[in-house]
Amino acid sequence: MKIIRFILFGAILQLNLGLLMAQTEKVALIKPFGIGLHIEQFKLYDLTDVNYAPANKLIFTISPWSSFRFEPEFGFRFNNDKTNSKKNHGVYFGLGAFKMIQHNKLNIYGGVRIEYASIKWNIGGSSLIYGAAGGNPTSFTTRFTIGPALGCEYYLGENFAFGGELGLKYASLKSTISDKELKSNYFTTDTGLFIRYYF
Repeated sequence: MKIIRFILFGAILQLNLGLLMAQTEKVALIKPFGIGLHIEQFKLYDLTDVNYAPANKLIFTISPWSSFRFEPEFGFRFNNDKTNSKKNHGVYFGLGAFKMIQHNKLNIYGGVRIEYASIKWNIGGSSLIYGAAGGNPTSFTTRFTIGPALGCEYYLGENFAFGGELGLKYASLKSTISDKELKSNYFTTDTGLFIRYYF
């Protein structure tokens, strides 16, 4: 009988210690909605369009469940060069779907990103390279990418999070310059930093 009491007392003590430890260690809860900024560090693709492709994007984080999130993204870039009257612009749309694992204030996620970008820019002096007619030809480029992405974020308090992401992407690029059409497909890596505010 004493052994049973001893085992029962030990189990209750262990349970109480576990509850006390859980209360002292504050875990950041995953919030259902957040908004942030996606800052790309460098690109290994689209070297000709890198000055006109949107690099920094607004990102919306929607977490319907504590272990899953959607991330729609939007970005734009507009450049008006008054010296030679050139106007260049790019628009970007993206969507990510991720599975999440949280450990204390660190949130690790992995999934897939799909992106679409539309870039319009004046070629100027490069017209001879593309064999375009004289004058000031314009290039219209569309880019579609898809691929896996892995990232993590650390909660600074209850509402702010800072993190980074690494992805591998398959890209399909289509450019129209004057009456010529150029197509290319390739694989590339992508990195980025994220700053998010959760509501």
